[in-house]
Amino acid sequence: MREGAYDETGSDDALTERFQRVEELHVQRAYALDWIEETLREAGFAEVQCYADFLWKKPTEETQRFFFVAVK
Repeated sequence: MREGAYDETGSDDALTERFQRVEELHVQRAYALDWIEETLREAGFAEVQCYADFLWKKPTEETQRFFFVAVK
């Protein structure tokens, strides 16, 4: 059996050549929050705010991802 895209019947006869496997590599880096804020201010951003985990809330000890809003 080959890999591929099937129609709604799921039969082998409906196999098409549209399937293409794609592999991605994602690299993440971690930085200290105070370093990020300081670097943004040094770059000319006067207003720098930090939010947590895809929400418009202040970060807590449990925050896994931080998002910055910076205005020049």
